[in-house]
Amino acid sequence: MSIIGAYLAVTYGSAQASDADVQAASNPSAGQPSATPVAKVDVMALLQSNSCLSCHAIDHKVVGPAYHDVATRYANDPQAQAKVTASIQHGGTGKWGDIPMPPFAQLNPDDLHTLTTFILDQ
Repeated sequence: MSIIGAYLAVTYGSAQASDADVQAASNPSAGQPSATPVAKVDVMALLQSNSCLSCHAIDHKVVGPAYHDVATRYANDPQAQAKVTASIQHGGTGKWGDIPMPPFAQLNPDDLHTLTTFILDQ
């Protein structure tokens, strides 16, 4: 089960957030030693490995907003980095419609920063 699969199973199916499979998929690195940090992160690999591109695209709405639209909304907001980082890390609903975004709490601070910076640069 992938992170997005766990989210969909809980949100639209009969799975519970406390189910072992859901917990394991939601925290794939739990109990595993952290990998050696890589100097340069491949943003597209990071987007793909976390299933971001299942719900978002750079220039058009999929399930969630286009990254370009997110960047436009936060273009003049001095708190943009913190707000978008919090949305990725903790998930949320209501900012872009009724469909909730799942939390990605398993992401380390460097990956969160990389994703947020990429999104705000669109």
